[in-house]
Amino acid sequence: MSNDEKIISDIYGISIEVAKNICPTEEWYINLLKKKPEDINMCEITKMLIHNTFLETAIEMAIKILEDDYMAGEFYDGHLLKLLSNVELGKYNSQVDNLRTTMNKIKKIVKEDDWDTEEDYNEYVNNLNKSLELLK
Repeated sequence: MSNDEKIISDIYGISIEVAKNICPTEEWYINLLKKKPEDINMCEITKMLIHNTFLETAIEMAIKILEDDYMAGEFYDGHLLKLLSNVELGKYNSQVDNLRTTMNKIKKIVKEDDWDTEEDYNEYVNNLNKSLELLK
């Protein structure tokens, strides 16, 4: 069975029953274990990145979202990139090339886009550059 067909608990080898004992108050975590990666939404990706949970999957799904919408975010425009800029991205070798390619595409688009303020532009570019540095 390929990873595309597996649910999160199978990919990471975590029993849902064991997880209920580990995180009894984290209903989102239990629900997450029952999902396939492609079924994870922005809210769940945000929580995964914030809680450093299943980061390889979170990064993979974040890349797919950023390819379509570089300003994606759960709480504000660009939030997804901000969250990625706080993750040690270099540890996730299987995602590094895809993430670097996506971020370099974004870097070109960002320069051409209209921004509400120079401050917004600078903050986004700083997060983008920080993320790219983490990929080295």
